[in-house]
Amino acid sequence: MRWRRMRMKRLSSLILAMGMALLLLSLFLWINGYPPARVFMALITSAWGSPTGLILLGTKATLLILTGLAVALPYRAGLFNIGGEGQFVLGAVAASGIGIAMADQPGWLIIPAMIVRISNGHTGRKVVFGKNVTIRHPHKIALGDGVVLDDGAVVDAKGADNRGIALGDRVYVGRNTIVYCKNGDIEIGENVSFSANCIVFSSNKLVMKKNSVVAAFAYLLSGGEYDLDDPTPLALQKGTCTKGPLEIGEDCWIGAGAKVLDGASLGDHVALGAGAVANKPIPANSIAVGVPARGIKTRKTAE
Repeated sequence: MRWRRMRMKRLSSLILAMGMALLLLSLFLWINGYPPARVFMALITSAWGSPTGLILLGTKATLLILTGLAVALPYRAGLFNIGGEGQFVLGAVAASGIGIAMADQPGWLIIPAMIVRISNGHTGRKVVFGKNVTIRHPHKIALGDGVVLDDGAVVDAKGADNRGIALGDRVYVGRNTIVYCKNGDIEIGENVSFSANCIVFSSNKLVMKKNSVVAAFAYLLSGGEYDLDDPTPLALQKGTCTKGPLEIGEDCWIGAGAKVLDGASLGDHVALGAGAVANKPIPANSIAVGVPARGIKTRKTAE
């Protein structure tokens, strides 16, 4: 009996919500000079009155239903998935890309290829996507558990034969921060945090180990240089010259506006001061400041 009452209560709430929505919509239409009955009839006949309408209705409804299930099913299992829309967009982008590339192939081959293509990337559990996040080349991007991409973040794994970008568990990419490649690779360890408006670029290989913090407006660069001895105009060069991979050790602090340039590296537990420019390797446990950055003290760390 109690279960029946709960079911009736839920049904009543659903009917009440739909009724209120229709009432408010009718009021809005009436205020703007549109007969509500005629508008509702047009909606019904356009959706159900022809085979084309039914196909369009099914197409749109299926997308909404599947996205809703992506949120509802984890919720029933005790998980809170707030990335349903982002997951839908990523899946659509990946599937569309392979569909365009195989436009001249039969449909029975394209659909399995889309599924395989989407599965090439990896997205962990409890990943959070902010507003206006841009993901490019998602099949080359791996996001660990608990990764947060804040509003306006860009993650772009561009390249012909690179592996792409891997963000470890609980990596935070702040607002308007850009993490991107030009045929390079980027590996970010767990618990790394990038504040707002940072730029992380690689045309070679950039590795950042775990538990480091990067303040706002920092710039990390592996490759991306131009050849000043080449008479070719700079605008026509690829801008991918490099002195070698860039590695940033564990538990580092990179201050606001600091820059770690191509060919430099930071050892474990390095603190790089605000506005500093590291153009050569900085030894472990150093506190470095200035342009170019030089060690001024030794940082104490736990044994």
